[in-house]
Amino acid sequence: MTGPLVTSDTGRYYRRPEAHSVTSNPRYGSAAQLIRLTLDLASSHTGKSIDEIAKTFGIKRRTAERRLAALRETFPNLEYVDTEERIRRWRLPIQGIKPLLEVTKEELAALAAAEKLLRRERVKTSADRLRDLATRLQARMDPKVRTPTQTDLELLIQSEGFALRPGPRLAAKRDLLETIHTALLASHELVLTYRSRASRKISQQRVLPYGLLYGSRPYLVAYSPDVVRDLKVKDGWRYFALDGIEKAEPNGKSFVRDPSFDLTAYAARSFGTFQDGKPTRIELVFDADVADDAKAYDFHPTQTAASLSDGRLKIVFTAGGLLEVCWHLFTWGGSVKVRAPVRLRDLYKQLLIDAKHSL
Repeated sequence: MTGPLVTSDTGRYYRRPEAHSVTSNPRYGSAAQLIRLTLDLASSHTGKSIDEIAKTFGIKRRTAERRLAALRETFPNLEYVDTEERIRRWRLPIQGIKPLLEVTKEELAALAAAEKLLRRERVKTSADRLRDLATRLQARMDPKVRTPTQTDLELLIQSEGFALRPGPRLAAKRDLLETIHTALLASHELVLTYRSRASRKISQQRVLPYGLLYGSRPYLVAYSPDVVRDLKVKDGWRYFALDGIEKAEPNGKSFVRDPSFDLTAYAARSFGTFQDGKPTRIELVFDADVADDAKAYDFHPTQTAASLSDGRLKIVFTAGGLLEVCWHLFTWGGSVKVRAPVRLRDLYKQLLIDAKHSL
């Protein structure tokens, strides 16, 4: 038996299934996904359209409509707004889902683990913020729940550790990070007093800050209009090592962020953090005796892996940062061969020769 007619975000009519047909049929999604959808709609100020829900969960539009209908059976206060683009967006008043917002000891332990990892990587500002967040969450817990949770939480925290990763990790100055974070949030220009790692020369330049990348050395990713103007180049995106920034001062000007810029996608152009040229196709072949180990590695977001007939493993990805690729290849000893590009193979050979001569 079909339910009443309701409308989707585009104004089309469809039959809303009865409660028993939605909740009893596994096609409409697991309980965990419905809970996640509930939290998504409650945490969004502008709401979510049917198409956005479908994209988030990787499902078809019709399935997204069914899940929304299932949610409405449980939360009658689910509401919608019509936008100027004539797209209906759904949202859920947060008062109706308070029981779902209870914090678990496992979630608090995950926050503590993330804080521990950030402190190890010397990202103190973000670590302090995670600690403060965990403290506030614990303070909001029911006192009857808090005490046993605290005991379990301490055990969970003690049971999670991180293997030490050799290599230097530079600590950024707290006041510098605060200045950069403020500029990032407010889209304010900065004037950097910067010492080049290569030439050691100090320069001043105006930049538009877009993000921070953390690794063995933290970097500010910014657009430099001065570089575009003075060097007459089209690409003004630059990395600035935080340990090279001697001073960062706002100049009182705001800028409009380029909506097409994606920090994650930009970082994926390189291997590691620093980009030393245009991304290029890199092909590596690992010997059969290390193939299983290599399969377990995520070398790069764009990588593809293929097992060869003789048991070897071929890894292909596209990235810049060839010097950092070489540094990683050193850890595989003689168990990896560079197939492409030629300049990576030549660079790797030269570094091996230099290392041999330094002994």
